[in-house]
Amino acid sequence: MTEKQEDRIQETKEDTVEENKEKDKKPSSGSAFEGIYERLPDISVRSVDRFIILCVIALIVVVLIGVLKANHFF
Repeated sequence: MTEKQEDRIQETKEDTVEENKEKDKKPSSGSAFEGIYERLPDISVRSVDRFIILCVIALIVVVLIGVLKANHFF
């Protein structure tokens, strides 16, 4: 390779790195959940919503079991 070609390749790499940095700095417009969804490109929104719902249900069940055990009902 010639020196010109190497310079062009280096410039292209630098441009790509700068573009990626600009994309990372881009503020997400909307709620906090939209920011999470944008970072999970291969997962559907429906799947993430179901996971969140399952976690909330599990938390409620654990709290209820704790309350019932504390009151000697369980």
